[in-house]
Amino acid sequence: MDITWHKDAAGSYYATHDGKCIATARKDGNAGHGTVVGLGHGFTGCRLADVKELAHRHVERIGEGEWDSLPRP
Repeated sequence: MDITWHKDAAGSYYATHDGKCIATARKDGNAGHGTVVGLGHGFTGCRLADVKELAHRHVERIGEGEWDSLPRP
């Protein structure tokens, strides 16, 4: 699945697919935090890059179905 990451603010990113915000990632101190539409929970990692990669894997697992939209961070 093709998602595109966009920088929203310092340490804050959101990912879009078909024009909808479907994932977020942000750096908070020493940890990164992420959210994906339809996942039902957020997740944490040490590096922001790891959080973005984990978000991408969750999005691919969920698949090409109908996506709601998250509010941008």
